[in-house]
Amino acid sequence: MNQPQDGSRITKSQSYFLQVKVADSSADILECQSLIAESYQEEFGISLCDRSFNPKEKVELYPHYYLMGTIEDELVATMGLYLYNIQSQQYAYLTDREIESALNKEGLDAIVSSKNKRELSKFVVKKEWRNTGVSKAFLGLAHSKDFIHLIGDGSHILINTAFSPMFKVLDSIGIKSQPIKTTPANKIYPNYRSDRPLETRLTVPYFDIPSCWYNFNLPGQYPIETN
Repeated sequence: MNQPQDGSRITKSQSYFLQVKVADSSADILECQSLIAESYQEEFGISLCDRSFNPKEKVELYPHYYLMGTIEDELVATMGLYLYNIQSQQYAYLTDREIESALNKEGLDAIVSSKNKRELSKFVVKKEWRNTGVSKAFLGLAHSKDFIHLIGDGSHILINTAFSPMFKVLDSIGIKSQPIKTTPANKIYPNYRSDRPLETRLTVPYFDIPSCWYNFNLPGQYPIETN
């Protein structure tokens, strides 16, 4: 997930409805991929592809599914969902043993399993819509059960690797996470310069996601009051 940043498109208070749905057509998927690819190349120098990844060359895999947020038919935000080969395993070298240890520490190892993990990643909001209320709202809506449990029995845990400001944003909208490990950014990408370590955390949906987000039905619309 990349951190919401300031934008300049919205200059006065306005009301909108954010239309949210799982991308279900080739055109929708391509539009989400294009927004992610453009943002990740510009902001992080990362390329994406469908078939193979290469950390040393800063190449990551596209997600398996996408959530899309539109306002007046314009795509303003998207989030990817990985069902397997999650990014935290590929790039932060996360192991099932580390996940099980974190679950055990929280007393949750008898309820959920490291084998049933998914990852929300590739969170992008168009620059002109950042800092308008869209970022936090869409981030929360991406934790809807209709998205995170897409194709499955609903017992998944979520894993995420990001810089600490992202987890502060999640915490500000009520979504909790438990720490698993930290990884130096330059260990994942040797050419990526950062003094901040990346954090890998887990979220157990039933316990950690407020019902206003978890039970939001997709497709749906959410009111946005811009600043």
